[in-house]
Amino acid sequence: MSMRLLPKEPIMLRDTSAQDRVIEPKNPLKRHRKLILAALAGVAALGALILILARYSGAGASVDRARVSIATVERGNFVRDIAADGQVVAAVSPTLYANALGTVTLKVHAGDTVAKGQVLAVVDSPDLTAKMSQEDATLVGQHLDWERATLDAEHRLSQLRDAYNQAQVDQKTAQRERDRSRKAYELGSYSELQALRAEDALEKAQFAFQQAKSTFDAQPKQNRFDIDSKKALFDRQQYLVTDLKRQVALEMLRLTKPDGLILWYDFFFDNPKNPNVRGIGGREIRRLFPGCSVTLRRVTLAPPLTRWVASRSWLVCSLLDAIPLLRTHFVGVIRKGRR
Repeated sequence: MSMRLLPKEPIMLRDTSAQDRVIEPKNPLKRHRKLILAALAGVAALGALILILARYSGAGASVDRARVSIATVERGNFVRDIAADGQVVAAVSPTLYANALGTVTLKVHAGDTVAKGQVLAVVDSPDLTAKMSQEDATLVGQHLDWERATLDAEHRLSQLRDAYNQAQVDQKTAQRERDRSRKAYELGSYSELQALRAEDALEKAQFAFQQAKSTFDAQPKQNRFDIDSKKALFDRQQYLVTDLKRQVALEMLRLTKPDGLILWYDFFFDNPKNPNVRGIGGREIRRLFPGCSVTLRRVTLAPPLTRWVASRSWLVCSLLDAIPLLRTHFVGVIRKGRR
């Protein structure tokens, strides 16, 4: 006989909850996707049909091909000839004027065809040029007067120095003569009259010495005054010439077109043998043309040296010309506006 043991506690059976899963509801768009695509395709086909009908709905009667001309259309200007009588007036008519009096020489006439950059007229200002030459010559004269006054002052001072030294020697000579005369008078060799004459000669020598000393001491002040007066006249003339140079430079700039240039060629050294020929340095050129682009280059071997060397050897002349320190001229280009 078999026996089975029963558990003391009741046995619980597991449920199927672990095997369950949540089912999400289907998207209505995905459910009806085919229907929606079919509707969109129908709408597109209907729109295309409407466009085609609208394009050909306005077509009129047909025309024979032989009566139609076909050509390529390009964008351009319509040209139309108009015959009329009238007077042509320039829309822009500028008035030109010069700061100085002068003569205008026309290079073209009314009705001539001109090009950009062409010279239409030339203004010659003889008054300004002549005034510049006159004032420059006066400046040279003032400079010579100043130098002459300096030399005269040195010469006068030298003469007064000699007179002062001579008076000093005469005073010492008279002093020694007076001393000898006094001793001789005390010994009985000189008379009283001779001793008194020696005293008078000493007083005259002392007076002459004091006069020469006073004149010599006062002469430097007088010389300085004379030299300063000549120097003031020279400086005044120098300012006047500088102002005339500025006026000439302004006239040159005024006559130069905006995109034009000024070609410069001139001495930058003074001519020692000709005081009327004075050079213009690079700094002065740049001061005369403020706000301009100035490009300068040293050229031309010194003319006296060139004349002496070139007649003997062109090769040596070419070698010397390669040394910038022996060149005496500036060649350059001056443009409006700094670049």
